[in-house]
Amino acid sequence: MKSSSVFSFRFHVYLRGIMMGAADLIPGVSGGTIALITGIYEEFIFSLSALFEPEHLRFFFRGQWKKFWKAINGNFLFSLFAGILTSVLLFSSLIRWLFSHYPVHVWSFFFGLIAASSLMVLRMAGPHKGRWFFVAGGLLAGLLIAWLHPAQAGGNVTLLMTFLSGMSASMAMILPGISGSYILILLGMYATVLEWVHRFDLLHLGIFVAGIAAGITGFSRLLRWLLAHHEKATLSLLGGFLVGSLALIWPWKSGGVPVWPSHYPGNPHVWAAAGLALAGIVFIFSLERAANK
Repeated sequence: MKSSSVFSFRFHVYLRGIMMGAADLIPGVSGGTIALITGIYEEFIFSLSALFEPEHLRFFFRGQWKKFWKAINGNFLFSLFAGILTSVLLFSSLIRWLFSHYPVHVWSFFFGLIAASSLMVLRMAGPHKGRWFFVAGGLLAGLLIAWLHPAQAGGNVTLLMTFLSGMSASMAMILPGISGSYILILLGMYATVLEWVHRFDLLHLGIFVAGIAAGITGFSRLLRWLLAHHEKATLSLLGGFLVGSLALIWPWKSGGVPVWPSHYPGNPHVWAAAGLALAGIVFIFSLERAANK
């Protein structure tokens, strides 16, 4: 007898979720970028935007669970967010340690990732009317954000601030080019949120996640409309934004400002950095090749 269950776990989506979660822990690297280069970005955005559609909510409140689950692409979302949660729980401490001990190496690898991703997204956009206008707009936006100065961490963090931080970070999480982590740095909340994860502070984490859910729901609907009606222009804008965001993750900084390796105050590890950047580029194009197959 055939099972009537509508639930199935999508392991390949789960693995992409793990990569997205790891990326979102890195300031300057976006989980949205990983979704884009692994071929699930549009499904990701369309599924998120379906969560709070009035028609789908009616299924939920009427107890029509199977219809609701199918309408929101529940198998995809469950598998993806299970991977993201796994990644956050497993890797938050490791990433803190890597940034403390090998900052140039970590930034170099992710610089290669984003450089390759930007080329890939621009190639996906292809030629279209006004292409370079949108690329330039995205580039300027990325550079502007890169030059913003982070707020000072510390002080009392209210529950409202916790919620709003989650909402702000969530918008960046689904945009290729800038991570939720970097938004948290600008708000002075990055170290605080990592500490909540480390201590498993359920109150603050719950409110933070609620803010993420609220932000993702609203912003995903805007992105869904843009991709449905202006796909090439949107991809060109995102591609330019990725190029501009490279300034965020330039491996050598002094006082928060990008500098040449020769002016870096510590050991620049030039050859190791170059090798890791190349490894990041190879990794991205390998992912694309695997996704195409």
